[in-house]
Amino acid sequence: DTTNSLSQSSTILQKLHPLRTPPSRSDMLFVRKVCQLVSHRAAAYLATGAHALYSLRTAAEGLKPKDAGHATIACNGSVIEKYPEFRPLCQRYLDDLTELS
Repeated sequence: DTTNSLSQSSTILQKLHPLRTPPSRSDMLFVRKVCQLVSHRAAAYLATGAHALYSLRTAAEGLKPKDAGHATIACNGSVIEKYPEFRPLCQRYLDDLTELS
């Protein structure tokens, strides 16, 4: 929602979950923050799982990470397809994990 008042989000929330009083801007900012935290955690979990599998593969094959090459990870699902920043967020977490190992 790019509106300053978050009115688009408020309208959708009211449509899906009718409330006696419309949510305030403060309420909507809180909801947005919770959604961001949940999506960041989901991206971190996905990246952690992918990194763990890659690490297991390189260890099992006796490869050093620099010699293992790249891995392609295919994901299918509405979060990957419809959440605009989810894929780049996962990539940033993967990059961070790769730098640490």
